[in-house]
Amino acid sequence: MNSTRCCRNRLQTEGLRREVGKLRQRLSNQDRLLQSTVERLHSTNRLKEGIETAIVKQLSRTHTVLRKARGNLEVSFLFVFAKWQLSGHC
Repeated sequence: MNSTRCCRNRLQTEGLRREVGKLRQRLSNQDRLLQSTVERLHSTNRLKEGIETAIVKQLSRTHTVLRKARGNLEVSFLFVFAKWQLSGHC
């Protein structure tokens, strides 16, 4: 009986060792997957920040151009309006 119990304990121990080994391997795989995901996330965030910076720069340029165009239109309007007034259309 003692040898039977010993064999059973040995089999249980081996089974537990195999299970622990499988769980460690699974944990290792999950850790690698998590690290890969974190790296992709960082990379994507850097790309997003670069795109946001480019958009802000372009919006700033567009704002400057529109502001100058508005100024030019106001000056042109005032010039045309003054010329129209001087020609006696008032």
